[in-house]
Amino acid sequence: MLLMILDHSLLALNLLPELRILTRPAMPVFMMLSGHLFTGRFNIYRIVQVLIVACFVFALSRFMGWPGGVLVSWLLCWPLMPLVSKHPFAFVLVGYSLSVFFVVPGLDYHPGLILLFLSLGRLIRMPETLQIPFFSFVGRYPLSFYSIHFFLCFLYLKRGVLDAYI
Repeated sequence: MLLMILDHSLLALNLLPELRILTRPAMPVFMMLSGHLFTGRFNIYRIVQVLIVACFVFALSRFMGWPGGVLVSWLLCWPLMPLVSKHPFAFVLVGYSLSVFFVVPGLDYHPGLILLFLSLGRLIRMPETLQIPFFSFVGRYPLSFYSIHFFLCFLYLKRGVLDAYI
């Protein structure tokens, strides 16, 4: 999550574009962790939260001129997670095939790639998790941190546009 926030902040502030090569793996890492942490059951309350943030981020990203939709792509793939949990290797191949052979316009990350990374997350098993208090705090509230940082990027990029209305 923090890597994604750093990546978006560097993009919005137009700072150190060469550093973004280190922050671009944020989405694959985030999706692999999402797949790794999947508990096998759905929490409708959480899905609704993600849907609200996905709509919010998608609208802001379109207004900023950025492609939007990593959370939209995640929501499209999430119903498949029980099957992905049972057959992760097969879904790595399915996700790769979808991303190569089918075009999905309007989204920044192809749902096939999201499916591929969710599946890789199911394949990877870490023997122990490093616990750092700040990272644990961010991990407990990922949607809050994601939507707040995205809104701050929006405010920074559109400060000239918004000044006319204030």
